[in-house]
Amino acid sequence: MKNKLNLNRIEDNIINEIQQISLIALSIDGVKLNVEIVERTLPPEIVDTENPVDILAKKDGIVTKIFCYRGTPLIKSGNMLKGTNINNWRYI
Repeated sequence: MKNKLNLNRIEDNIINEIQQISLIALSIDGVKLNVEIVERTLPPEIVDTENPVDILAKKDGIVTKIFCYRGTPLIKSGNMLKGTNINNWRYI
């Protein structure tokens, strides 16, 4: 039965079905099937540093520090903000 197995085709099918795997190697040693798997590492997320971004918090709070390297911040240290959705953020 092991002679009928097409290990290359099985490897290709596994790679196509499971996106988290980048490499798989199958080999038969006697009655054992050896499986070596390398997990795919995703590239880091590219952060756009040229355009402003919205920063959201889980809870209401007071802004204690602001580090603005470019542009003009829309809030100041000491402002109390309410809400978790950017559309609901407002000064209190």
